[in-house]
Amino acid sequence: MTKAKQIDSIVGAYISTDMELAEIVAKADNRAEPIVEALNLLTKNIRGGVAANGAFLAATNVDVSMYDANICILFLSCWAHACHLQTSIIPEKLQEAWALIHRAKSLLSEDTAEELVCCVNIIESHLVSSDGNRDKQEEILANSLKLLSKNSPRRKHIIMESAANLALAGRLKDIEPDLNKIKDFSLNFKKSWVSAVKFINFIETGNISQAAILIPEISRLDPDSIPLRNFQKYSILMDIISSPISSQNLDENQLINTDDSPDWAMVLQCLLANKVHQALRWARICEKRHSLNITSREFISFNLLRTELAESNTEAARRIVDIKHSHGNHHFLDDFFLARTALLERDEDSAAELFASTLQSIEKYDAHGRLDFELRISADIPRDTLFRMMKTAERIRASKSAQHKQTKTPATTPSSPSDTNMIISSTPVMDEIMTSIQHFAQIDVPVLITGETGTGKELAAKALHNSGPRARCQFVAINCGAISESLLESELFGHTKGAFSGAASSRKGLFEEAGEGTIFLDEIGEITPRLQVALLRVLETNEIRPVGSSQSHKISCRIIASTNADLHQMEKDKRFRKDLIFRLKRLEIHLPALRERIDDILLLATHFLNIGRPQDVYATMSAHLSQNLITYSWPGNIRELRNAMERMRLMNSDKLYYDADDLELTSNRATVILTTPDNRQIAAPMAPIPIPETKISSAPRMKTGRSRVRRLANLRDMFTEHKLLTRNEIVQTLEISPNTATQDLKLLCAEGLIEKMQPSASPRSIYWRLKEDA
Repeated sequence: MTKAKQIDSIVGAYISTDMELAEIVAKADNRAEPIVEALNLLTKNIRGGVAANGAFLAATNVDVSMYDANICILFLSCWAHACHLQTSIIPEKLQEAWALIHRAKSLLSEDTAEELVCCVNIIESHLVSSDGNRDKQEEILANSLKLLSKNSPRRKHIIMESAANLALAGRLKDIEPDLNKIKDFSLNFKKSWVSAVKFINFIETGNISQAAILIPEISRLDPDSIPLRNFQKYSILMDIISSPISSQNLDENQLINTDDSPDWAMVLQCLLANKVHQALRWARICEKRHSLNITSREFISFNLLRTELAESNTEAARRIVDIKHSHGNHHFLDDFFLARTALLERDEDSAAELFASTLQSIEKYDAHGRLDFELRISADIPRDTLFRMMKTAERIRASKSAQHKQTKTPATTPSSPSDTNMIISSTPVMDEIMTSIQHFAQIDVPVLITGETGTGKELAAKALHNSGPRARCQFVAINCGAISESLLESELFGHTKGAFSGAASSRKGLFEEAGEGTIFLDEIGEITPRLQVALLRVLETNEIRPVGSSQSHKISCRIIASTNADLHQMEKDKRFRKDLIFRLKRLEIHLPALRERIDDILLLATHFLNIGRPQDVYATMSAHLSQNLITYSWPGNIRELRNAMERMRLMNSDKLYYDADDLELTSNRATVILTTPDNRQIAAPMAPIPIPETKISSAPRMKTGRSRVRRLANLRDMFTEHKLLTRNEIVQTLEISPNTATQDLKLLCAEGLIEKMQPSASPRSIYWRLKEDA
């Protein structure tokens, strides 16, 4: 058998059987062939059998122009899948995965087998889900299902992909007819997989008795097999949903015991026991430990939202829902959580409308058990209010025509939780940079932006674009350091039809796609010597030559590049062309590290803390926290500061006054403040300061107990130690209700120990401080 026929046999087996690609490649006779060897290593890496570095090295060495388009489609899709699995370790791999999928899609033609088109689609659906865009993921899989003929052996794999995704949202009914039609099971597609997605869906919808029937069959599956993944997690969740736990039979010691329950389960157990303060603490612990993605759909991903509402933190709850919706992630219970939010805001009419919508979805997906559990742990909804709202909701439903409501339509207009189009500063050095940006924006020559990672180079590039005459045109950005040479060449310059085997159509590169706008080449120091030559020609002639073309095309876009490397040192080391440096830096902007602009640290931190809040609500920081922010070295610069502030805000949503204990940093590097010759203050990094581990004694304090006397004594000690406190801080520390805290504060004010302060018209600005003469 010739080499071409052997490779064709791999493609043929993929199209005509239900075998996994890994098994097909493992049985191939020509595994020494570079593309087959790379496929073998990539599929093994996906299964956890070999290291990623070796697989990626083999893939990089494959010259796809030597092979037929069909095998290249499988190869590029498999490579993209392997890159996607590495994104939690190397985030830049996501952009490489997208470039690989774009390359694979460029090979598709009218003659391409539908199974290969769906192979590309499946990986693309994984990539869009990485950003939380579950709606787009559904759309891609649904279109793939329409594309595949009913006789295709691969059709059941698409059905299973869709079913696994929908089951996590409790919406298996949307594809259940297709799922039930699957009859041809094998070692490559087990009947128990169908039972597994049904099991997940039953738990997500609260149908515990039906889930229990499937346990004998499900328990025989590999716990890590697709689509079950984690049987133990669902077993615990199953027990919790059916649990009769109440505050009468669960004491404080049981709640804080983590021996038997994972942190996410503790959240639900605390809510069942009406221990809402502890529930919120556990939800935040879970987020800190696991970075639980609030843009996912499964049952436990709602824990932070549940606890924020139980604590009546409506602003935080809306923020979480907005984040979900802005990512393209909608759930049929979103209206339920928004109804709770409306109730807390005393808008019963809106709450009833939203609850009516919820009831319609509950009936559609047979999720009455799920709603029952959600109501059981909704401590913020008084029973009489719930009954009144349900009656109103039923009247609303009865009065409306029986139109099908799209369950993924948001109840509110999504709003972005951040503003990325603003440069905030009060330092002279940044004033000079912003002046340069305004000036350079009008000069139509290349600009090189330098600075450490996280200093805002792309933001500066966008400001250059938006401040100039090209503002109405496209801004196209690409990270040159995240993509291999061959892919980057095709991405930048495009290719012609027939440029390599399987290139069925021409494809524009980013230089052409940018049109009259701007192309931003991030991490330009990472490009190879061959691409340096090609880029130099672009800068000299304003022309590009697509891969496979003998003719050049004029381009009209402006070129902005950035790097965190020392290009002059790279030139000395023979790793970067000197003439290219001069062409790139006709104009140059250097962005200082955050430690060199100390006066901006608190300004930026305050901005990040207050994004998206109502105009009359303003968060502040203690002097201790402010000092910690100033003296920390910020190795990740503005990006690290923003992430730290966003996380501090998310983990302390009930606060408007933040202290040093609320801040989480990835390292303990501190700085010392130095004055430069031009009288600027900068923070110079100090040697790492070891932070001693402190153990909190379990011995009881003198003033323990729940009596009013003990509580007031503890409150007096708190004011003596901290001088000023907010009501939320008192509620959290003493684990008392807001009403109790208010009564205790009034008593201490009457004693003359403390006084109430209100810096602004907002009630949220109120705090109490120890009197100077107390």
